[in-house]
Amino acid sequence: MPSTILWASDIWGKVYTLSTDGQQWELCKDGQLEFKRISAVQACCWGIASDHHIYIYVHASDLPIRYQEETYENQV
Repeated sequence: MPSTILWASDIWGKVYTLSTDGQQWELCKDGQLEFKRISAVQACCWGIASDHHIYIYVHASDLPIRYQEETYENQV
């Protein structure tokens, strides 16, 4: 069975992961960010931080990211 990850956030905005292979919650790498909301799918996780920026975490895979898109606020 492939490993899956559960993402969670505490009341202070710190993000943790729990793997089906692991036994304990692990703090995500960037402990400086505080998140208001997080969402995840099989390939990535994204969230809105307390600084109102959107952050995306893409899991490592064999497939490269082929297209990069940038969107700006109030873009027509």
